Amino acid sequence: MRKRTIIAIVLIGTLVAGLYHLKQQVQGVERRLAGVNQAIARDRQAIHVLRAEWAYLIRPSRLARLSQRHLKLQRITPNHIRTFDELPERFAPAGKGKRVGQSAKTGAPR
Repeated sequence: MRKRTIIAIVLIGTLVAGLYHLKQQVQGVERRLAGVNQAIARDRQAIHVLRAEWAYLIRPSRLARLSQRHLKLQRITPNHIRTFDELPERFAPAGKGKRVGQSAKTGAPR
């Protein structure tokens, strides 16, 4: 009888210690979960603020005012439109002049 009592006391003590350890782990996980939930709430609030700022910044009236102030753009008129033949030549037409890989002075391959 004495042996059974000692075994039961040791078993109950082990179970109590295990349960206490498990409770501490669960509380730690709950604290981390609460911290993560707070971070999520802060991030959602920040996203909400950023979306509001973005909506403010991309207002067409604001962009038009800024473009007039900083870009000095002009409206396109029919006088600005040119045909391909009216464009200035920057490069010699294909087959005329130097070829890619030739020297500019001699026309000889590099």
